[in-house]
Amino acid sequence: EYQPHKYVTGAIIALILAWAPWVAAGLGLVEGRSPTIALGIWGTLAQAVATVPILVFLRLPYWYGLTLPAGISAYVAIATSSVWHHHRGRILWKDRAISAKVAESSSRTER
Repeated sequence: EYQPHKYVTGAIIALILAWAPWVAAGLGLVEGRSPTIALGIWGTLAQAVATVPILVFLRLPYWYGLTLPAGISAYVAIATSSVWHHHRGRILWKDRAISAKVAESSSRTER
């Protein structure tokens, strides 16, 4: 059974982990704290390096690794929209609204 608190917790943790290095670097710059700046830059570079295998596979420029927080934010926004529509009892597909109950019953008969 779907448990909303698990989705909310996961979404919040994902956003915190995605943006924490950038926030740390920014706050370090504003407050003039070199260790905080270094920690933020290290975290940002670690994120970028972690994306290198997929960037190589997709033949994308390496600087795209710095866009990871924006990608995670977009993913959370899309997933949140999906969860919201499902909670309201409908599923949107290609600008068409489908009743969630109809979709669930048809997927059960296909199995």
